[in-house]
Amino acid sequence: MLGMTGLHSLHFAVKNLAETRRFYEEQMGFVPLFKASDALVAKSGQESIVYGGGTARVVLSAPKTDTCKAARYLKQHPEGVMSVAFSVKDLGATFRELEVRGATPITEMNEAQSNYKDFEITTPLGDVQFRFIQSSPEVFAPGFDRISDAFGGPIPWIGVDHITVNLRTMKPFIDWLHEVMGFEQFWEIQFHTTQLEAGKTKESGSGLKSIVMWDEESGFKIASNEPMRPFFRTSQIEKFVEDNRGTGVQHIAMAVPSIIEALDVLEQRGFKFLAAPATYYDRLHERFAAVGFDMARIQEPIAELKKRNILVDGSKDGYMLQIFTDELRFIESKEFGAPAFYEVIQRAGDKGFGYGNFRALFEAIEALQQGR
Repeated sequence: MLGMTGLHSLHFAVKNLAETRRFYEEQMGFVPLFKASDALVAKSGQESIVYGGGTARVVLSAPKTDTCKAARYLKQHPEGVMSVAFSVKDLGATFRELEVRGATPITEMNEAQSNYKDFEITTPLGDVQFRFIQSSPEVFAPGFDRISDAFGGPIPWIGVDHITVNLRTMKPFIDWLHEVMGFEQFWEIQFHTTQLEAGKTKESGSGLKSIVMWDEESGFKIASNEPMRPFFRTSQIEKFVEDNRGTGVQHIAMAVPSIIEALDVLEQRGFKFLAAPATYYDRLHERFAAVGFDMARIQEPIAELKKRNILVDGSKDGYMLQIFTDELRFIESKEFGAPAFYEVIQRAGDKGFGYGNFRALFEAIEALQQGR
């Protein structure tokens, strides 16, 4: 075990900090918590701000020089996640364990401050790095000044439920997660949208294989997708890799206590969400009957879920509600914006990922891409 306690933060490289700040403050309802000091900006060559939504921490960094970390990332990719950070109990123990398992550290342990220690390693995700942090709760990172002590905002975010990455081939990453990070397999699925009911097929479509891995100690999950033949090159997973100019984080799932209440606020703020396939709600009873889930357990009116395009899936443990935003580049109207998106999820006992929802999301994205 690496002694991970959960996700610390996600670090985005962005071209224009002011534009992206408007998105997180005015649309996502995140709260600005920390800002890079003038001294840190001068040293790092990039300006940075940290936003909070529940326990989630999102760092936005925009280049001030051509050689800073954000600039190097943006020379190769559009805006996106360039680093995933995890909190750990004992950084020294984590470093030693990762070395034994064959990890490749980029930096040595930074132990300059007693209340903050960290190091980074490379990953099979190309330019996306993993960082490990041991710190006091009041400290985000050296050189960051606190802006606000606020925890809540207009939307009651709980935090990050999971992240999903897209790759052209995921086995090296899955093996690396298991052998180096110590993650175990949690769930898997594969399908192709050419496969229709009653054995019918169509002439085009896209498909994927997906495996969810998790760190059992912290409970944090990473889903990985790869394209599935036939029509490998027209798969939306392949399209993401092309648009992102490499593998990367496709979406971030944000948990909420009430998805209907969250959507009411988000839609007022101009958010657009993906529409569910036309037949999705017609098949709910049939799909739930197949897995032995009693729809009477769902507290939210199905008519309300349908009106808002909220996806619902269930298991013996309970149910979950999900909806997905359009890509950030289209929400923010940015030519070089992120091809990634956010998910809003409410869990009511179900800890899984739901076959029906997974395919519904996939078909919704495929329909959107075809429309464009």
